[in-house]
Amino acid sequence: MGRSQLAVLRELTLILDQWPMKPWGIHTDNGSEFLNAHLKTFCASRNLKFSRSRPYRKNDNAHVEQKNGFLVRQLVGYARYDQPEQVEWLNALYDLHDLYYNFCLPTRKLIKKQRQGSRVKKTFDTAKTPVERLIESGTLSPVQIQWLREFQASQDPLALHRQLEVLLSHPETSANVTPKPVMAT
Repeated sequence: MGRSQLAVLRELTLILDQWPMKPWGIHTDNGSEFLNAHLKTFCASRNLKFSRSRPYRKNDNAHVEQKNGFLVRQLVGYARYDQPEQVEWLNALYDLHDLYYNFCLPTRKLIKKQRQGSRVKKTFDTAKTPVERLIESGTLSPVQIQWLREFQASQDPLALHRQLEVLLSHPETSANVTPKPVMAT
């Protein structure tokens, strides 16, 4: 809850410690919660490259903003959630949605665009879940790959979707949501 520099740093530490691979860098927007000495020191201590968007160039983070629209705004809208119980509900919702999106929903990536007169022909790859793309990236250990495959096989997309619907319609039920698993390293 909150956008203080230390709160953002605490959550960033939590996120990076749960990732199955070590990132090479962090790229942020120009908010004061990111542009500060704490984050600069954090990146230096973890040997991470730190970069930021150019001032007054809102399209610098267009791909991130596109995912915010798809993964955040369509899910919870534009309301401000700043009460502790609302933050708890949002965290439970995001944990459940992350499982559903990353393990159950295949997506297609754009491979190329070709202009044919006034039309643009788009070519997409085969639909795969984000976790399948991660496994194919070659950055995980065999133990991590096995854990991900077993965990993905144990997921029931329909049950996850139903839990999401219940959580979205009844914010007070957030205590009944299964927490996000932590991957073996």
